[in-house]
Amino acid sequence: MDLRSLFCMSHTAQLQRSPTPRAQAKCAFPDSLPRVGVFYCKSSNAAAISVEKRRGMSMAMKMTYSEVQGVSVLALDGRIVLGEESNSLREKLKSLTATGHHKIVLNMDNVKYIDSAGLGTLIAAHVSAKTQGASVRLCHLGKKFHEVLQITKLLTIFDVYDAQADAVGSFLGAKMTTAAATD
Repeated sequence: MDLRSLFCMSHTAQLQRSPTPRAQAKCAFPDSLPRVGVFYCKSSNAAAISVEKRRGMSMAMKMTYSEVQGVSVLALDGRIVLGEESNSLREKLKSLTATGHHKIVLNMDNVKYIDSAGLGTLIAAHVSAKTQGASVRLCHLGKKFHEVLQITKLLTIFDVYDAQADAVGSFLGAKMTTAAATD
């Protein structure tokens, strides 16, 4: 018997023991896979129903690493959301700081969407880096993402730059030319 069946059986049994049992028990069980599964429970059987990807958007996030004059630049492409995407970003940032990269720029130019878990990942990365003597800076924020950071007062926590050249240059103490920072 797998964990899903056990969870659903337990939940169904609790509902059946309650003074007002329901005709059908519905259980939401998070799936560790990129697709979300909703499980409907009847007695001891659980049937998974896959939810298709919304609006044809890819669930994966692409990360491209480069180093510019001793500064680690991580260009992000996709969505930073709860699940595989935020976990992979968290692990990448942990590995960078663990291997001695103390100057990190996150280029958010191609980030299409970020949810609260994504924001949490960025905050955790910032705090973790700071405790290890490193620094994470953001660049190329979209208008809506910039507004979210402003409303939540997170702009006071992060160092945010309009261009990658400015973010890299901030580590070097001087502005760089755009051509040098994008190579």
